[in-house]
Amino acid sequence: RKRKNKTDCVKRLNESGRSECVLNFKKWNGSNSRSRPPSDKQKEKKTTSLDSRCWLSFAEDDKIEQMNAQKRRMKQLEHRRAVEALIDDRRKQFEAEKAAEMEEMEQEKQRQAMRQQIIEEERQRLLRDHAQKLLGFMPKGVLRDSQDLALFDEEFQTNFQPRQVDFFDERNW
Repeated sequence: RKRKNKTDCVKRLNESGRSECVLNFKKWNGSNSRSRPPSDKQKEKKTTSLDSRCWLSFAEDDKIEQMNAQKRRMKQLEHRRAVEALIDDRRKQFEAEKAAEMEEMEQEKQRQAMRQQIIEEERQRLLRDHAQKLLGFMPKGVLRDSQDLALFDEEFQTNFQPRQVDFFDERNW
């Protein structure tokens, strides 16, 4: 049997290449070092060690896969946090711009109110100073309401009262 295997190996050497032959020689030498066939215990031991190596390999692959999945989840979580931070920054920026705009509008309203107040005070001052002289010549709308009329003395108020005029009566002309 030894001779036959050696010749087979030599034949394979010529056909397939050196590496296969070397592997076969190692197998052949290892198995032929003992002349008796392997026992059931040895076969079971080999299969058990092979099974355990396979299970260890599978466990290691699973562990690597879990680590990769965990890294992927961590990266996704990190990305989600970064996106949320960007959204939050944009929201804060928008709110700040909105608040600045509202403050600017409020300041503009205050300036307009101040301008209107100054204009009204000046109008009332001009009426007080010059309305007596212009009593018969003031156009409608100069004195807006009774508050404007209250600025003057009673003589002016009685002279300014609207008169019922009959245009067909010659006394009113």
